[in-house]
Amino acid sequence: MKGLAFTRLAIARSVAKGDPDEAVAYASARWGEGTQSARLVKAAIEAGSTDSGNWGNPLVGEVGSIAAEFVAAVRAQSIIGRLQGLRRVPPRTPILAQTGKATGHWVEEGQPAPISAMSFARTSLATLKIAAACVVSDELLQSTDPAAEIFIRNELVAAVTRTSDETFIDPSNAGSTDQRPPAVTNGVTPAVSSGIDAFELDVKRLIASFAGDLETAYFVASPKLLAQIAGVEFPNVGARGGEILGIPAISSANVPDSGGNYQLALIDPAGIAFTSRDEIAEVRSSTSALIDMRDDPTLPPGVGHKLVSAFQVDSTVIAAMLHENWETVRPGSVALLTGIAPVEVMP
Repeated sequence: MKGLAFTRLAIARSVAKGDPDEAVAYASARWGEGTQSARLVKAAIEAGSTDSGNWGNPLVGEVGSIAAEFVAAVRAQSIIGRLQGLRRVPPRTPILAQTGKATGHWVEEGQPAPISAMSFARTSLATLKIAAACVVSDELLQSTDPAAEIFIRNELVAAVTRTSDETFIDPSNAGSTDQRPPAVTNGVTPAVSSGIDAFELDVKRLIASFAGDLETAYFVASPKLLAQIAGVEFPNVGARGGEILGIPAISSANVPDSGGNYQLALIDPAGIAFTSRDEIAEVRSSTSALIDMRDDPTLPPGVGHKLVSAFQVDSTVIAAMLHENWETVRPGSVALLTGIAPVEVMP
């Protein structure tokens, strides 16, 4: 299973509470001294130099591989990973973003070929760090049941996926310089729904106003909205995605609702530059981190909750960190329909 080796690294480090020698000893005892898990824990600790001739050097690529494998598990679930056709670029490498389209011409034999002017903007992307955490009980952390490892792996993948998705698609995310990229929907002037009965017309208007390429575009929406519109008008879509008017639809529970209403994004991945360094994904853990304990998770911060340390409740906070970034480099590559009211269910 993708990401399981990375999870075992997280488990060993967490049980050892940051002691590298203890982490190696625990991994060797739990998974066997000669196993990949034990070797990778040993290679990943700070005590292992990666200089040529040192024992850690041959394993550097393998450590990077399990990190990239974990990221691949995240990408399989994330909106970014399912948007085929993103403009992938190397980190910190200047690129020319085309802001105007080229035009071709038919040319008479023997006549010069006219060349249309194209508009470009120079840009580059540095990777930024996503940190997402999950809380795991000490009993679960030390359980030798394979199901425990899978559970922790799934929790880590879900935490990172949720953070990445919300940052990417939530229009309220304006970003923070050198810390967090803005959502691709941020700053986009949305079309406002005319009502659920006029949804098909609203979608067609959204498509008509879209400046991106429909041949490469995707709809992105919550599973609740996609389930709601499934029917005669849109027979090929449902809670798990599908197609709307022939355009692939990505379903994500991390698409936000605004005031109880749904939103529908139309995105051309070819107009979005994306960069990442999957091989340097990292994991950290802490028993001293504060946990927000709430009886009702829907309450706002500061209401009906208390902060306790993970140590007090026999738990460990495990954080996975990824490095990625994105930027809309072609204007009009994203369109947005908001204010889509849910269907009222009669009692």
